[in-house]
Amino acid sequence: MANSAIELPIPLVWIWKSYDQLDDACFERFQQRFSDSEKQRISNISSKKRWREYIAGHYLLRKMLDTLFSDKLKGDAIEHLRDQAPRFRDRSVNLDFNISHSRGLIICLVSQQGDVGIDIEMPKKTANINAIAKAYFSGQEASLIHSLSAEKKTAEFYRLWTLKESLMKATGEGITKVGMQVEFAQWGQQTPHSNWYSYSFVYAAHYGAISLPYFLGDSVNIAVYESDMILDGIINMPLVEYTSSL
Repeated sequence: MANSAIELPIPLVWIWKSYDQLDDACFERFQQRFSDSEKQRISNISSKKRWREYIAGHYLLRKMLDTLFSDKLKGDAIEHLRDQAPRFRDRSVNLDFNISHSRGLIICLVSQQGDVGIDIEMPKKTANINAIAKAYFSGQEASLIHSLSAEKKTAEFYRLWTLKESLMKATGEGITKVGMQVEFAQWGQQTPHSNWYSYSFVYAAHYGAISLPYFLGDSVNIAVYESDMILDGIINMPLVEYTSSL
């Protein structure tokens, strides 16, 4: 499969909002192009909410790949084996992707330049932020979050959580308690650099982060789609760049 002639933005990021307004018949139709391993994963999902999230995320990925490859990548191009992240069946495909979802919103990232991770979260009113930070973050981060006012506490917690999760997804380590203790600092401060570039952003009421092995800059173009996959617009999303202690 020849990919070298394809011009891909660095990176390609799409948001699909309000997909949860669609009926189940749409989700049944969406998965018709999925591989057998994806369908097997779907059959094992008992939660209706999670069932819809999985199908929507993988359908959005297919739509993104369609814009790049047309029919060059078939429906079975992606496999999702047990205890592994989804990946391309053909290891020679020079692409990586990552998907995240939160409260009726799916975001997908595709890149031709190495492993990538993306995370997006909408704050939960019921979340015990102090307790979660103490359990998963470094001692210094947990102390800082505990000292902040309610509004600043929420912003700092979700900024750090999404940065950490996007980085763990990019490195392929998965979300672990040890991995979540990695610390971040804005560029320009004295801190070790891990050769990973992590970026924080805010979209509507959601906090998000991107991690990748190359410099991105201070903004990224994100295409935003309505529930019916009609383009709502392309936004130039401001980013804040961080370095980690990995």
